[in-house]
Amino acid sequence: MEHELNKEKNENEIDIETQKVMEEIKKDKPLEHTNEKVSLNTEAVKEEEEETHKFDAQVDSLLSILINSVYSSKDYFLRELISNASDANDKRKKVAYTKGESVYEELSIKILPNKENKTITITDNGIGMTKADLVKYLGSIATSGTKEFKKKIAENGGGSADMGALIGQFGLGFYSAFLVADQVDVISKNENDVAHIWSSRGPGGFVVAPYHSEAAQGTTVVLHVSERCTEYLEGKKIEDLVKVHSAFIEYPIYLFGQIEKRSKKEPTAEEIKEENEKEDAEEKDAEKDAGKEENEKEDAEELNEEEGEVRTEEGYKQLNSQKPLWARNPRDAPISQEEYASFYKGLTNDWDKHMAVNHSFIEGDIEMQVLLFIQNRAPFNMFERTKKTCNIKLYVQNVLVTSDLKEAVGEWMSFVHGVISSKDIPINVSREIVQGKSVMNLLKRVITKKVIDMIKDLEGNREEYLKFYKNCGTNIKLGVYQEPAETGKRLAKFLRYQTTKSNGEFVSLDEYVGRMAKGQKQLYVITGMSLEEVKKNPALEAMQNYEVILMVDPIDEFVLQTMQKYENFEFQRITSEGLELPEEKEDMKNKEEEFKEFIQATKEALGESVENVVISPLLRENACTVKSSKYSYSSTMEHLMRAQPGMENNVMLNSGYMTRKIFEINPNHSIIQGLKRVLERGDKEEFKSVVGLLHETSLLACGYSLPDTANFTSKVVDYINKGVNMG
Repeated sequence: MEHELNKEKNENEIDIETQKVMEEIKKDKPLEHTNEKVSLNTEAVKEEEEETHKFDAQVDSLLSILINSVYSSKDYFLRELISNASDANDKRKKVAYTKGESVYEELSIKILPNKENKTITITDNGIGMTKADLVKYLGSIATSGTKEFKKKIAENGGGSADMGALIGQFGLGFYSAFLVADQVDVISKNENDVAHIWSSRGPGGFVVAPYHSEAAQGTTVVLHVSERCTEYLEGKKIEDLVKVHSAFIEYPIYLFGQIEKRSKKEPTAEEIKEENEKEDAEEKDAEKDAGKEENEKEDAEELNEEEGEVRTEEGYKQLNSQKPLWARNPRDAPISQEEYASFYKGLTNDWDKHMAVNHSFIEGDIEMQVLLFIQNRAPFNMFERTKKTCNIKLYVQNVLVTSDLKEAVGEWMSFVHGVISSKDIPINVSREIVQGKSVMNLLKRVITKKVIDMIKDLEGNREEYLKFYKNCGTNIKLGVYQEPAETGKRLAKFLRYQTTKSNGEFVSLDEYVGRMAKGQKQLYVITGMSLEEVKKNPALEAMQNYEVILMVDPIDEFVLQTMQKYENFEFQRITSEGLELPEEKEDMKNKEEEFKEFIQATKEALGESVENVVISPLLRENACTVKSSKYSYSSTMEHLMRAQPGMENNVMLNSGYMTRKIFEINPNHSIIQGLKRVLERGDKEEFKSVVGLLHETSLLACGYSLPDTANFTSKVVDYINKGVNMG
């Protein structure tokens, strides 16, 4: 009862979804139903034996949807029919195995285009279908043939005497044939029935009749190609489609057409005489040159073949001779690096060899073969959203399902290429979308783990890893920013930075933590737009006894926002409020009292451009500096924010809340002492002018931009002019 309710529920869901899509299609164009009678071969089909059937209501609707909506590209029809043929061959092998028998003939798939008749014929010698199968599985989608086949196999323990009667060959993908054909004929022969033909011209119905002509076990699909799709009759077009979508199908795929063959050139009498003389001489010296005679004979034969005439004849050519490398388990037989390199170049069209490879077999409820490569150069156009960033293909049953796994492959993995293959992953009717978030999450976990494993292996060779990091370090940082916390933590282990004490070498965060100063409770960092810029930042003056991480990649700002901590140590910009040093700070209470009036006057002079003015116990050589407040932007983040389109209207930037600074002064510096005297003699305008100039100069020195550079330049010129005239 519960099964029936679930079945009814599923069918209702399909009906609801069908109606929704149907309404959308009707808005664009009316659905086309044809009442035109199918055209059949009267020598093989007797008209009085023809049975006319209407499609199941869902098929009639979905057939139009598949043609008009789901299948956005007509190219998919061949992939679907080849896949169905492969399934049929699989099932014939399975049934034979359960009976303890063998299939002695080669199971294959043959494609025969006929330009004159405007037909494409796809033939397999698989399980075949009975008349009942044709009506049930090609006229209704209430059940899935493949699903029922597996169910019945399980119910009968694999030993049912009439197993073939349970087989349904086609899924919904079969109907993609109507993308290119006005009429589709299916001629099928199952071992438990005579051959029958199923024929339809699309929405409206189909005809089934006995087929009175020679038909071996298996199924033949004949597509009567429409006038608008005649390009699919070209052998080259078919060959290209097989190469893209079906190159790794288990069974040989043969295409009928023109084949070039080279005839063997017959030797002349003079050539025979010379060859005999050569053989006599070689026999006398056989022990000395063992094997030479055979090699030269082979060389002569190859030469004759090469020099022979080229002729063209009709015949079948195999299109999928390449065995998928991912299906070969390296634990069973070693795979050479040359084989991996060859496969990688064929997969990616990359001129360079890959840097790393991971080839593994995953077992469980869903079995998968995983073959991934890390490229040997920096990714192109990584941050351009319009560019493809996912380079991993998914094959199901050795059929290419999708090259777009962006839901499972993080944007940061654009340097990874490869293949995921499985026979167990459920896909939708168009074989374009993997069904179920749980499956996509599984793929994501598997791919992420394998990529992290590859990077970890690269770490074992410092030189190789630094080469990788130079190319793909930004990708790792993007992964830290985008991935969930646990994955981000694992990726953070791979980060490398130069520091103030690394002498130009890149060090890991673990190495930095391992050599932190005694009592150090923070990870000291400084961000900027270049190494040259950060090395000149006045904030480094107070950090001579400590190692500071130099972050000069714009994405580092986002990494800091995401990570905040590493190994329980907080990241602390040395240019921001909150810096803690292990050493004891100089007591500045007396200085603060001495400069109380100075600080107040400075706050008034700078207004809302500063959040606070403080005396610094750390400055020695510099008169002053600026730091960002605890919750405001760093100089680098300000640059990034202002560079974004539309930021001129950004409330947070324009309000000054996120851009206010803390102005720190060195009370012992001669400039500050001189300014204090200016204030004490009552020259407030001079004081305000000099303080403003000092503040703006400090902003520039610390990497910030000025709101009014023209005004700043004018002030500098005025002071230069005063100095010159005073001399």
